[in-house]
Amino acid sequence: MVRAAREADNQLDIYRVPSFKSGTSSPTAGGRSTPRNIGVQCPPFLQSKNTLANFQFIAAIGHGCMSTVFLVVHILSQVNVVIKVCMKTRMQPLEERRLRREMEIHGVVVHKHIISYYSSFEDKNAFYMVMEHAQEGNLLTFIRKKYGGDGAVPFTEFRSWILAPLLDAVRYLHSFGIIHRDIKPENILVTKDGAIKLCDFGLSIHSHKERPRSNVGTIEYMSPEMLRNDTSIFSEKIDVWSIGVLTYECLVGVSPFFHKEEKDTIDAVLKGRYTVPSDLPSSVTEFLQACLAVDPGRRWSLQRLLGHPMLADVHKEKQPRHLNRLSIMTTASNN
Repeated sequence: MVRAAREADNQLDIYRVPSFKSGTSSPTAGGRSTPRNIGVQCPPFLQSKNTLANFQFIAAIGHGCMSTVFLVVHILSQVNVVIKVCMKTRMQPLEERRLRREMEIHGVVVHKHIISYYSSFEDKNAFYMVMEHAQEGNLLTFIRKKYGGDGAVPFTEFRSWILAPLLDAVRYLHSFGIIHRDIKPENILVTKDGAIKLCDFGLSIHSHKERPRSNVGTIEYMSPEMLRNDTSIFSEKIDVWSIGVLTYECLVGVSPFFHKEEKDTIDAVLKGRYTVPSDLPSSVTEFLQACLAVDPGRRWSLQRLLGHPMLADVHKEKQPRHLNRLSIMTTASNN
């Protein structure tokens, strides 16, 4: 999949496995003991007080502007989990507030197509979030390996394997007033059984408690009102737009609004200008129109999208055979 540059470059040292000294407690920089954040899906073996000494770091498997995600082994249970490490020296007060909000939101959501959040702890160096490990890595990497080239996914597989579960997960979030704000293939993970799971709540907000006030996210997945920073009409329809972009990209292999120049990409998004290949079913065109309406008032809700004709009888389809034979895929790189 071709896309414009999305995030700021990160220095190479974020890939190094941390070697901080850890004690028996998790003090803040000021030396005070901090309460642990235990997710509702935290397994018993992770519910006791954790420090870095409880885990063996295996490899860095992903990164963001402020964090690095590591595959680790919980030493006592020998269970693989991931830890998202956010270095305090890299964080401004705004980033720390977003991180605490991420832990608050992710810690209470429970859905079979959302990555499980287990717990978090901190020391004077960093914040650590412990989460479920999805063995096959992110969706973008997975479908490139599976389908080659730009990684266009066949229509039947896409709607049953990716779209229907994703819509259900986001509908669940919206039912509680949670807006994800960063839906894209890199933030969808694939388990060893082939299930897709939404992850990364770093930009999420609870709309019942606060209103979005900034245009954050990935340009090619940002809705027109976000690019205009029109906060007066920010709503859960932000996610609907992103799902439309993801649908196009997965089926076609390129973003609907991609241009070499960022200003041209922004112009295409603001005007809702894209072309649907003629070989796609008419239901795809109609679904994209329902998601990619420039006016958010004309975009469908998640509940309505679940009843779209494009998803008719999707529950009757069998899981694609390759999803039950993931052992043939390479699992060494979980990016």
